[in-house]
Amino acid sequence: MKDQFLSLLSSRPVALILQGHSLSDFEAHREELIKFPMCYGAINDYSIAESVLGREVDFVLAFSPENTYQRGETGSRLTLWDAPARGYNSLHEFLLMCIEWQVPKVFLFGADGYSDDYRPYYKSGINIKQVRIHKDDTEIFNKKFPVEHGKTQIINVSPKSKYRTFVKVSYAECLKILNEDTYPKN
Repeated sequence: MKDQFLSLLSSRPVALILQGHSLSDFEAHREELIKFPMCYGAINDYSIAESVLGREVDFVLAFSPENTYQRGETGSRLTLWDAPARGYNSLHEFLLMCIEWQVPKVFLFGADGYSDDYRPYYKSGINIKQVRIHKDDTEIFNKKFPVEHGKTQIINVSPKSKYRTFVKVSYAECLKILNEDTYPKN
């Protein structure tokens, strides 16, 4: 699993598309973002990520026991199945894997954390279901996730996110980082 994933990355940063309401911002910046070489992925339900991205994701993380996808149903996408359950949730588990495997850079899109009211998950402007991510879930994540990330830089492109354990940036800052990484000044 590790070798396949690192081979797929081929030195590109990871762009993990989650299902938070802030994906409307991703869609607004999609044309700018897809110009950069990134390896796009989703956790469990990849249809939302693909509708916002406008193409297939490169990988799917099938960590959830209630995952409805069967082996072979994810097409050409690299599917990471049966990850060891050492994390608090699927996001936690994936980020721990990235740290362990020394993935240099991970961008999170739609990683909003809890909200004080019911907010829709996002799917190309269509509310697909109303959810309330409980404050306790996000707070437990914040307490359990390590402060030190080793050689892995985790960047949350959701400035209003309730996740506090990684750097939060705006889309303008994200684009600046991607531009500097892709076209370094010598």
